[in-house]
Amino acid sequence: MKNGWLNLSIQMIKLGMESQVVILQRLSRLRAGGTVADREAQRMVTEKITAAASEALSFGLALSIGHPPLSAMQSTVKSYRKKVAANRLRLDYKSSKQK
Repeated sequence: MKNGWLNLSIQMIKLGMESQVVILQRLSRLRAGGTVADREAQRMVTEKITAAASEALSFGLALSIGHPPLSAMQSTVKSYRKKVAANRLRLDYKSSKQK
């Protein structure tokens, strides 16, 4: 059990570090201004609301059907990491196309 919690902690640290990269990418896009910045701001807010609602529902459902809290939390962190990775790739791709 301790290994599971340690692994979850490591995954959460990685999520935090990966999120910082995406935040930097988004801030760069927002700083540029214009319609690209407006679309990114709108997308960012929509994604955050959708992800929070979806993950809260998934987490609650997992607990309600008997999954242990550790398992539910691991699943949530894994899902968020996938979303962050997708945003990082999307923002990298768009920034490389604009150069």
